Amino acid sequence: MKQLVISLAIIFCLFSCTQDDCENVVDTSKIDANVKLVRLEESLFKAKTPQDYQKILSQYPLLSKQYFSVPPGDADHSNLLFQIYTNPALKEFSKEGERINNNFPDLESSINDLFKHIKYYFPSYHVPQVYTIVSTLPEPKYGVWDVIIEDSIVVIGIDYFYGSKSKIRPQGEYNYMLQRREPYYIVPSVALRLAQEDFVEYDLNDKTLLGEMIKWGKAHYFLERTMPCLPDSIVIGYTSQQIEDVQKNADIIWAYFIEHQLFYKTDEDNSKRFVGESPKVAVIGDKCPGRIGRYLGWQIVKTYMEKYPEITLEQLMKDTDSKKIFKLSKYKPKVK
Repeated sequence: MKQLVISLAIIFCLFSCTQDDCENVVDTSKIDANVKLVRLEESLFKAKTPQDYQKILSQYPLLSKQYFSVPPGDADHSNLLFQIYTNPALKEFSKEGERINNNFPDLESSINDLFKHIKYYFPSYHVPQVYTIVSTLPEPKYGVWDVIIEDSIVVIGIDYFYGSKSKIRPQGEYNYMLQRREPYYIVPSVALRLAQEDFVEYDLNDKTLLGEMIKWGKAHYFLERTMPCLPDSIVIGYTSQQIEDVQKNADIIWAYFIEHQLFYKTDEDNSKRFVGESPKVAVIGDKCPGRIGRYLGWQIVKTYMEKYPEITLEQLMKDTDSKKIFKLSKYKPKVK
């Protein structure tokens, strides 16, 4: 119960804040995103026969084609779904996850708010259909099925976000990664994946660490602008302690990048070390969390946009010149 109260309090703070609480607030009141969230797992668990699953696949042809990669009403896949979703253990797992999170009462409105912001900045954007599903937590590639973007659909593996009270957690993920599997990370995870898949453009020939940093920085800045009430810790996926550590040691971290002339290096090891997943960047120090390159890229992009407010979010997303953004930002960290 304590975990539920804490989670709901955070969700209330994230999605019910006023303009005084947020930066870059825009008026989206007249924008209709018209998102209808389909809680597909409810239908999958209620179905009783393979024929019921055929009807579900036929009812959602885009989902069948783009997510399940089968023709609508495919008999073989209907039988497979029947075997999976009539499993009593899986049903109980889903039931417990929903109970812990009070059935995610604000999820649809929060997703609507995200897409209203996206439509504000990108008026011609076609809002996808959004589904949740119990993904059965497959093992490979650190949660590859948590959020899937396929053309005109978004599929959220809701079981990835049942949170720390769930008896089963995503397999293959370490503790420092699991803190980003709380329910209040659902919509930010969708926004970040949308940024990567649909909005951030980059130069494929730019193999520098800076190019990778700016690419990620633009994605996190997209998240910041389309969910303007998010705390910095959630925008970047750090704990509050990690954010505090980064801010206190910003000069040391920056000095390391400058001293070792990292920005224009092109070896993959640097990208993995400074941008990839890890609990900390040991070569800098114990107080330097992993993915520090993404954080610095975000700060560079943020500073650049503050210096040039006439640049739109759409223009930023299309700008593939990471070197220009870096130079014009004149970014220098501020130690707090």
